[in-house]
Amino acid sequence: MRIGPNPVGTVSALIALAGITQTISTQAAIVVSSVSNLEIPFGESTTVDFDGNGTPEFYFYYANTQVILESYDNSAVSIYSTDTGRLQEFALGSPITMAQPTTVFTGAELPLAGPFYGGFQFQIDGNTHLGWFQLENMGELSVVRILNAAWQTLPETGLNAGAVPELPATPLVFGAAAGLTFWWLRRPTRPGHGSA
Repeated sequence: MRIGPNPVGTVSALIALAGITQTISTQAAIVVSSVSNLEIPFGESTTVDFDGNGTPEFYFYYANTQVILESYDNSAVSIYSTDTGRLQEFALGSPITMAQPTTVFTGAELPLAGPFYGGFQFQIDGNTHLGWFQLENMGELSVVRILNAAWQTLPETGLNAGAVPELPATPLVFGAAAGLTFWWLRRPTRPGHGSA
């Protein structure tokens, strides 16, 4: 009589897979915004809807060597520096958190040294979500552009400037887990335990 695989080992493998899945879903909670390569024309207000729900979060206004951000309806706020009183400039990978100071009206002085990241908070169904955008000055102050943006779907959860979902890893993890599970179930029995 053939003895099947150890059920305790199988259950342990499934629990481990559940843990891996939970980790991936947390990383994948970041959503890339549809706002991409959006030009902010000189002297005009441009509404920006980062989460794509049809209601803008901000007005962006570019004039007099500054980019000004203003909340569309006071439900969204930008993160600013208490040292300068202006928009906080984040480096790639810098943490954006709920603890940072926010305002409904702020600006960034131009010319920018290069593309930089700004942080913001906005509301979805009464919950606060965090996000980032990348702003760039396209030479001699002629064009200012929001290159890209992303936001965190988990309420009151931080993210790093420039962070995007790590979805490409998901098929690899599930493939490895499926392979291990298949091997576990199909492995040969130990000598002396395969038949009666």
